[in-house]
Amino acid sequence: MKRSILSTIVSLLLISNFILFSYTTLPAGAYPSDTASWTILLYFDGDQSETTYSLAEKMKADVRNLANVGSTDEVHFLVLQDLDGMNDSTMYYVHEHFVTVYSPSMINASWGDEVNMGDPATLQQFMEWGIDHYPADHYNLYLNNHGGGWYGICADEHPSYDILNVSELSHVCSSIHAHIGKRIDIVSMDACLMAMTEVAYALCEDVHYLVASEGFIRTHETLTGLYLNWHVDQIYGYLAEYPWMSPVDVCLATVETFQTDTIYILPPSIIKPQAVDTISAIDLSYLPLLAFRLDQLAEILLEQSLIDRVRIQWVFLQTQSFSGGYDFVGVTYYPTYVDAYDFAYNIKRYSRHLQTRRTAQLVMDAVDDIVILERHGTCALRGEHPDAHGISLYHPYRSWVYDQKYSSLTFAQHTHWDEYLCSLWS
Repeated sequence: MKRSILSTIVSLLLISNFILFSYTTLPAGAYPSDTASWTILLYFDGDQSETTYSLAEKMKADVRNLANVGSTDEVHFLVLQDLDGMNDSTMYYVHEHFVTVYSPSMINASWGDEVNMGDPATLQQFMEWGIDHYPADHYNLYLNNHGGGWYGICADEHPSYDILNVSELSHVCSSIHAHIGKRIDIVSMDACLMAMTEVAYALCEDVHYLVASEGFIRTHETLTGLYLNWHVDQIYGYLAEYPWMSPVDVCLATVETFQTDTIYILPPSIIKPQAVDTISAIDLSYLPLLAFRLDQLAEILLEQSLIDRVRIQWVFLQTQSFSGGYDFVGVTYYPTYVDAYDFAYNIKRYSRHLQTRRTAQLVMDAVDDIVILERHGTCALRGEHPDAHGISLYHPYRSWVYDQKYSSLTFAQHTHWDEYLCSLWS
């Protein structure tokens, strides 16, 4: 009878979106001695002021949903979470229907209760601690925050603003690669605009697979709670039940369980409606080939006449973009990211030069090799992206809106893409 009453109480608490937290810490030597199949390292950065929705509330919902699954002997869920105030950073080991709460000082004795999630040292030390205490055959890093494409991810506003830029993320992944002696299996990015060639290229030597969206992610409140695009309970529920799943299987499950969203207007853009409809799984082993093909295309475009390069403005206007609306002269509210395949397709379609068309086709072939699985909507009037193919690319409309910080990216340094962008008609 007592067991029945307790079960009922737990069920009611979960239904009301509350989790029973255990504040006990594991004694030394109580960590798993055997190697599990998977360890999932979830980096929940909710430390930003509320915009259209509260990231902090989303993070809490994600932890609640993850607790509906819970860790097993073969699958471990470890969360480092920072909410939108001060002294609210916490680490969780997620069990079924409850979590064990750890102080971040367990990772680093100098850390207090407010960690900077935009600092690469925070991410690296969290990952190393999780890997050392919960060893596994496979590792999945899950980054949860706002995203800005090649500008970075995981911005933290307290006590001062900091953001994990792409170069810093690349350095962390390289360090973890050295720490475990192999590549990280999957990096999942629950954030806007991160399925980019530039982001993927920065990770390709140290990560096997990237799962991210070319477009926007949007969380909002409904009558039944928060509307979430990424469902950790579904993604990792499969994994907990079938821990022998391969990294590719986990990537496919992530794409297939992604929940699309309806049309909305992204402030301050009043030009182009948006919908959350794109998600893709990317095999990073093919990124060097895509970079090589894009470099070839950039060199060819650089050699063409001014008249031919002006024609690219028409190509741009025909190409699927993801970062907000632009007007007829190309003024955007967000840096313009275009679908890499669709850009090459339109180059091939409108170019007068045979070699250009052949090289554009090679770019398209490389994208086909890279993208394992992707989903997108088909109605542009609803703000969906019918010409999405899974991976985007930085392409401002004119050279005068080119951001010079782009030239510091590894992709820009290894290719002529930045030189090509700077040559565009202005």
